[in-house]
Amino acid sequence: MELNRNHISLIHVAKQKLGLKEEEYRALLHQFNVNSSKDLTYAQFERLLEQFEKLGFESPYLSYKQKVRIKGLAKKVYGEDYKQALSKEIEKQAGYDIPFTRLNKEEASKMIIALEKIEEWKRKKGNL
Repeated sequence: MELNRNHISLIHVAKQKLGLKEEEYRALLHQFNVNSSKDLTYAQFERLLEQFEKLGFESPYLSYKQKVRIKGLAKKVYGEDYKQALSKEIEKQAGYDIPFTRLNKEEASKMIIALEKIEEWKRKKGNL
């Protein structure tokens, strides 16, 4: 997935809200071996957002804790090959196809509840 202007805008909003000086921002980008946010891969963009969140930025997307919780529950419920099943469950819950890392906080909370219910149901049936 390529970064679009919304991704780049979010990076610059985070930079501004965190009050990062230009040299601090450049040092963060340097950790990814790039000089410009436009050169980031999607995976690097996600890791940069996680760093911004650790510095206090509140992203509109799910939090790092929500991401870890969803991934952990999905592995428990669907096994190591959880990605495709999780994608289908997200589409079912959200009503559209979206990568789980781009869920907003509310969608992520609903997804966690849904996965916890599936986990409980599987446990009761003896399938977990």
